[in-house]
Amino acid sequence: MQSLITAVERLDPLTVSGRVAAVNGLLIEARGGLTRLSIGSRAQILRRGNQPLAAEVVGFRDSRALLMPFGPVEGVAPGAEIRIDDLSSAVHPTKAWLGRIIDAFGQPIDSLGPLPQGLSGYPLRAAPQRPMPGDGWVNA
Repeated sequence: MQSLITAVERLDPLTVSGRVAAVNGLLIEARGGLTRLSIGSRAQILRRGNQPLAAEVVGFRDSRALLMPFGPVEGVAPGAEIRIDDLSSAVHPTKAWLGRIIDAFGQPIDSLGPLPQGLSGYPLRAAPQRPMPGDGWVNA
């Protein structure tokens, strides 16, 4: 029961979204929802006739966020909805992940079905872990 309570407490009931303002090559400019964004934030851009496109905030210009997509921009149109994804910049592994093959986004690519999500999240960008306790290595 406690694990269920912990999982519910992690949920953010507020869905933050914005809109595509412009696309310049691979750079996508977004308007709206900027108060919840920072460099490294992840987002999903809804596309016509395609799966949502994952993207990451790489900067800001005036009142717009600048996003770089993780795939082809085909189907992205001006005014397309952008959903801010607070949880995608972390992975939530469990022991069931042992022996599985995943991609850079933590998605399974071994045709063995979906991966269960654990309660504790580990950021995709973090300082390296100490190799061994007491080894004299100093975190910078």
